[in-house]
Amino acid sequence: MIDLGIAAEAYAQREAEERQKEMQRKRNELEEILGQPISNMYQGGAAYSAPQKSTEDRLKTLNELKEKGLITEEEYANKRKQIIEQL
Repeated sequence: MIDLGIAAEAYAQREAEERQKEMQRKRNELEEILGQPISNMYQGGAAYSAPQKSTEDRLKTLNELKEKGLITEEEYANKRKQIIEQL
């Protein structure tokens, strides 16, 4: 006999772990686009000194995120506009 309470807890735990993995994967991909760790964006406004990715590379990565369904069309358009405005 299966204890439904235990099964529900195990399922909820597994779902939480999957969400956490997905969020980390999205964060990593966004950091690829930004060319810097997200945490550096909130350290008193200090600039991050690592080399930036080229505009072409950032646009390619952005397009890949959209194609994978990791960002919406609106997020894609907004970020693409930001990248191009930096030219």
